[in-house]
Amino acid sequence: MSPLTHPTASDASDPQLQTPPSTPERPHLGEPIPDRHDPVLAALEDMEQRIELNVRDERTLQRRIRQLLAARQQGQPWRTILDEEPEPGALHLVGLLLGRLSESSGVLRRSLARALRSEGETVPAIARRFGVTHQRVSSLLRQPGQH
Repeated sequence: MSPLTHPTASDASDPQLQTPPSTPERPHLGEPIPDRHDPVLAALEDMEQRIELNVRDERTLQRRIRQLLAARQQGQPWRTILDEEPEPGALHLVGLLLGRLSESSGVLRRSLARALRSEGETVPAIARRFGVTHQRVSSLLRQPGQH
């Protein structure tokens, strides 16, 4: 079939003229081509795993806080309460939770800022997206990390 002719019924049965199926390796025209080395995807996957860990640890933290409240309401001194608290303690859990989110958030912001910048987005536009100043975005772009 030449580019100037219309397809015919016989053309539809010709496997060479049919549109190949869309697969991750070969998306249809106009679909984004997946980048197997996309740092933003890696950062999102890492964040998802950290959130799963945080969900588990938040439940434990909630139980620990209830235990702390109950012990204090019974009049126990803080030193005794904390000495008898099972490991990991409430303060340890808070540190773990915040640390996981802080680290993964930083990696995601850096990789996404770099990706947006490489796609031509301006630093002020990225700053608006992130809800931060343009100076913060410039700092993210200068920081070492995934490229």
